[in-house]
Amino acid sequence: MSADSGRHGKITVVLPFPGFGGGERLLSQICRSLRQDGHRVELRIDTHRPLDGSSLAAWFEGAIDGWRRIAPDDAPLAVSAIAEPDTGAVVWCNFPQALSLAPAVSAARRSLRQVAFLFNSTDGGDRLRAMAPCIDLVIAESLDALASIGAMRLDAPPARLIPSAPFVLPVPRAARNDGRLLVGFIGRMDPIKDPHAVLRTAARLPAAGFSFVIAGGGEMQREVRRHALILSLRRSIRWRGHLDDEALARQFAALDVLLVPSRIDGRPLVVQEAQRRGVAVVASRVGGIPELVEDGVTGLLCEAGDDTAFTAALLRLRDDPALRLALADAARRRAEAQEPLAERLVRYKEAITGTKAPHPA
Repeated sequence: MSADSGRHGKITVVLPFPGFGGGERLLSQICRSLRQDGHRVELRIDTHRPLDGSSLAAWFEGAIDGWRRIAPDDAPLAVSAIAEPDTGAVVWCNFPQALSLAPAVSAARRSLRQVAFLFNSTDGGDRLRAMAPCIDLVIAESLDALASIGAMRLDAPPARLIPSAPFVLPVPRAARNDGRLLVGFIGRMDPIKDPHAVLRTAARLPAAGFSFVIAGGGEMQREVRRHALILSLRRSIRWRGHLDDEALARQFAALDVLLVPSRIDGRPLVVQEAQRRGVAVVASRVGGIPELVEDGVTGLLCEAGDDTAFTAALLRLRDDPALRLALADAARRRAEAQEPLAERLVRYKEAITGTKAPHPA
């Protein structure tokens, strides 16, 4: 564990193979803010896979000074790439395999500050427990994640709750008059996000009353599209793929409902952005989502995997537009009352560097 702070030297952020999720999106904002404060920021990507087609530059353009791929099974080379002499702090994000190198990193550079992000309560808990003596601080995204650290008891590393917040571009709500409820799934094509639940739900609903848009990247894209064909949903779903910030903002502005059927989740940025934009949310009752969505007040919650419940919730919002608007409005007002992203970025930077960061004017 470090003997001094990360105020000097560059910040090295270690990621697993980068996906297109809220964690990466938030991290790009943190990196950009650190650079604006004068820090040099570099990524180390924990993967053997080629990065071609990952659109890494699209997420981190202007936010980092460079990146390099590392191989955790070549420990000496990986450690030297992480614990370079000019590095002041290391950030372990999304619990990459390379986190197992934390003790070796600590041994190589005892003054190096090591910080880990915990996005949900099931993400790498055993690995974190083993590495806890080397970690200066864990940043928990939600109360649920923070509680999981507390459950480690004496093995727990120091932890700080810094709830995530969305980056919201000002785009007005889009006018639509086709008579159908537009339901969106925006996220990684990953088993924990359960995109197949969107398809199963869509197949239960009358096509005349609903249309769906699915946006996001990930390894499951082909599998999910095949499933849609099997369920005869070709005319009900529009596929958008990965969206940059501007396209994402326009997509949110067009939605009536955001559907979040995750089986595991933290404090999803997509939920927060939907709420800020006055879009009703139907989501799973998992992880930190209940911290954002109060059932029947700021959205509707269902048990993960309960297609019948998701179907009933969407039918309810279609048949009761006043309820849908009331839930969306209550969520928007609550979200707008929260601490803005600019203030939270200050707290992230202070946690990463161990020093006081400049506050926004």
